[in-house]
Amino acid sequence: MTLLFRKPEEPEYFEEQWTRLFLPFAEQMPGVERVTVSHVIGEPDGTSDYYRMHEFCFADRQALDRALTSKKGVRAGNALMAFAGEITTILISEVFEEARGEAGSTADASDSGSD
Repeated sequence: MTLLFRKPEEPEYFEEQWTRLFLPFAEQMPGVERVTVSHVIGEPDGTSDYYRMHEFCFADRQALDRALTSKKGVRAGNALMAFAGEITTILISEVFEEARGEAGSTADASDSGSD
């Protein structure tokens, strides 16, 4: 699950609410395997309308559904909608990851071509 936040009108208020009311419950939802928070610094052509991206990874859709309907999930969702509902987009997606680079590479070191 990915939460995309557009730039808030009052960043200080957003930060205070996000830290005090949302995070303590959202990051303690049952089944959360990994959390990633990114502060958006721009887009290729300059500025962005987005402010932050917050990702929650679960084993599967059933684990996500259990988290969202848990007491902490409901409380986090209610808090989020109260202070940032108008600037939040929620995406549900499947994640596919592949290690790249030296640690995850089995390619021959002499193969330096690019695609």
